[in-house]
Amino acid sequence: MISSCTQKIFLGFFLFIVIPQNALSQFYMLGGFSKNMIKQQNLVGSVKGTPGIHLGAAMNFKPLRKSSKFSLEKQSALITRGYTQTIGSFKHEASLAYITSTLLAKYSFRFLSIQNGFSYEVLADASGPQFEAKYSEFDISWISGINLFENRRAGIYFHYFLGLKPVYNYYMFDKLGNFIEEIHDVKNRSLLFGIKVRITEIYDEK
Repeated sequence: MISSCTQKIFLGFFLFIVIPQNALSQFYMLGGFSKNMIKQQNLVGSVKGTPGIHLGAAMNFKPLRKSSKFSLEKQSALITRGYTQTIGSFKHEASLAYITSTLLAKYSFRFLSIQNGFSYEVLADASGPQFEAKYSEFDISWISGINLFENRRAGIYFHYFLGLKPVYNYYMFDKLGNFIEEIHDVKNRSLLFGIKVRITEIYDEK
């Protein structure tokens, strides 16, 4: 799976490391835990999201010098997601790992900031059902969140990821094995919370 996505991953990291000129840039490391949920319509039995972790880096910059409260933030991270499906005594676990490239618009107050934006997520690894199923190679999420104590060296954040496309594709067959239809189901939902630590900042006066 990773080899088929190499170009997409490279593009995501390239977009992340581009540093805008004439802007104050702040660099962060971030990491924490996530409560994963899913939206689904066709899976049978009891379906529950499983906890996950995330680890990455961020760069915050202010494209408008005259605006001290508005800024943009690029993030790249490894995020794990998954769910457990229980049908009677049978229990199945699906685990997904994504590499994300995120762009957020941020408005800051005294010690709090509000963020909204999009995340492009490449599937790096997956373990799931073996019955003619395939997970999509990428996902796109809308993100909303808040950062607390961002004016200090270390702060905390809460981000909600709303997956916009189905990521689980499988085929339906009748009792004789004849193909009926292809199903596209399961949208990711994740609530991330963690710690963000400012590493350094750069100011270009050109």
